[in-house]
Amino acid sequence: MRDNGEVSAPGAKGPPGTIRVRLLGPFSVSSGSRAAGPWPRPSARRLCELVLVSPGRRVTRDLACEELFPGLDPRAAARSVSKALSMARGTLAGLGQPAASLLAADLDHIWASPAAEIDAETHEQALREALALDPGQARDGKLAAALAEQGELLADEPYADWALRPRERLAALRQEARLALARDRARGAGQSRPEAVLAAFQACFEHDPVSEEAAGALVRAYFAHGHPELAVRAYERCRTALAELGLGPSPWFEEVYATAAFEAGLPPAPAAARASAARAPAGPAPEELRTVSVLAAEVTAPAGELRSWARPPRCRPWRGSARPWWAR
Repeated sequence: MRDNGEVSAPGAKGPPGTIRVRLLGPFSVSSGSRAAGPWPRPSARRLCELVLVSPGRRVTRDLACEELFPGLDPRAAARSVSKALSMARGTLAGLGQPAASLLAADLDHIWASPAAEIDAETHEQALREALALDPGQARDGKLAAALAEQGELLADEPYADWALRPRERLAALRQEARLALARDRARGAGQSRPEAVLAAFQACFEHDPVSEEAAGALVRAYFAHGHPELAVRAYERCRTALAELGLGPSPWFEEVYATAAFEAGLPPAPAAARASAARAPAGPAPEELRTVSVLAAEVTAPAGELRSWARPPRCRPWRGSARPWWAR
């Protein structure tokens, strides 16, 4: 693992006195045009990351011991945390003030200065602010801009439990934003061109293949555009992802595929999908309940007629006659 040296920090745009922390992608702490480093031990860098990613930028010493040194007895772990803190402060001191005072501690806690700018916090705030807006061009633009940032949170720590939890929370928030963007566009709010709607659902499905909502939208679009091979691929990929979780596709999703294939003049299910269904684990019993994320949206047709292009999950066949937005 390569540590950052005291070199020019890419993306450091703040004034010389601003502490900028990068948690999306490789970790770095910079001030002006310089980045802190090299880190004498991975534990020093990890302690910084743990504190900066924690709620309130604050952790107890006991938590730091448990997360960073789980294999040591309490006394040895406490000494290791103190040593890691000392090394981290020494590394940050190379940037001068205020970076030298980024980390502070007492006998019970370790915390980070609230003055530091952390890219992950800025990114999360941008996502939440965009989601709080009403559907329309402004929300579309802000969601798209926020989702353009795709850096992995704490990429330097792919396996640490303390990094996995905040990474999963950020991934869930990003997926919420992707689905909101796709739903808005499908309803005619924001960038509602067919290709923009399709691209939004493709992004949802790429990041979450078990999303029947996104898979169903893609199946309909691909069949309507004359790309049955892509529709089959999306259908089977979603089935496979669900099977890996011990689940089967919902009746709604199966009906979406069958209806879209029928409207395209094709068989209701390909042989490959039937073979996959035979191999996949059985889905949940009828009496079991599970949440299925789906889309229910209406788009205004050129003549002013409201046409439904997606419907909520149903356990009975859907025989709707309305045509989707991409087949108008």
